Amino acid sequence: MNLFAYNELNHIRGTNGAFINKLSCPKEYHLYETIKNGNPTIDTAIRFKISVRTAYRILDKFPKITKIHRSPNLLVSDAPNRFPKQLIFAKLKLTTPKIPKPIEQWETLFDFIDNEEKAYWLGFLYADSYVCPKNSCITLSLAAKDKNQILKFSKFVSKPIKNRTQKIHEKTYPQFAVCFTSRHMSDKLSSFGIVPRRNVILKLEIIPSYLLCHFVRGIFDGDGSISSNAQKAWIGQFNICGNEEILAWIQERIGLTKTKLQQGIGVKYLKYKGINNLRIIYNFLYNNATIYLDRKKNVFENVFFNHFKKMENNKISRSKKILFFQKRTNLIIAKF
Repeated sequence: MNLFAYNELNHIRGTNGAFINKLSCPKEYHLYETIKNGNPTIDTAIRFKISVRTAYRILDKFPKITKIHRSPNLLVSDAPNRFPKQLIFAKLKLTTPKIPKPIEQWETLFDFIDNEEKAYWLGFLYADSYVCPKNSCITLSLAAKDKNQILKFSKFVSKPIKNRTQKIHEKTYPQFAVCFTSRHMSDKLSSFGIVPRRNVILKLEIIPSYLLCHFVRGIFDGDGSISSNAQKAWIGQFNICGNEEILAWIQERIGLTKTKLQQGIGVKYLKYKGINNLRIIYNFLYNNATIYLDRKKNVFENVFFNHFKKMENNKISRSKKILFFQKRTNLIIAKF
């Protein structure tokens, strides 16, 4: 009969049989070194004339052995006839080493902000993403109308797109999201100030000055809006929301007049109208830009186009009035 089975059966009977239940300190250390050097625990226990259970008890006194020498499950099928249906399982309590996961290249995208794409997506994630340091989860979710934008982000981080739905006031809206986990990227974004509820000031010194316009454009595309009057298409309105510190910084960086911050529902925002203000904002945001939210840029350009068209129409109508006035004046002079 297998000695290991005999040992286990003796434990069931309540006796240790021919095995001893303790060793001297030098023998305990010798047992530990023998198993550590690669000898199976069961064979070593038989050699020292102790039970496997006693061997495990002795091993608990020493550092954990991380190398597994046998299969974690040992099936003993040669039990005596008095236990024909009993199967005895022994699970080795040897732990595997925790090897840290290697950091992949895409996880280091925000280690250094040195190009337009990184600065833009850093701003976008600051404005419209969920970064949870606790479980290292990073999620960016956009409405179905902005599918092209989520495709750009998916390509940037090399992650697939997931279909989602969001329920607002008992209505369901389709969404597209990129969701992934990365301890390294999550810790890096959190160190910048991109955390839940954004209750800390963003560390803007990490962004080079020549990339700040792309960073602000990312914030605008994620948490801003541009709209035009339905009846007067040449009148536009620019809005961007955030905390007071970042909005004051945006005002100063773009060179806008210091207007009072508007208070919305639980958030503050900037609001600007007037073609001159919109032109300043547009030139700052889209100067040498290659990545942006298409629909917002199109609204800007439609406002400018309609304003230019209105100005041309005003010039034509004004020239007609002048011509009519000149003709009328000539007729009056001719009578005299």
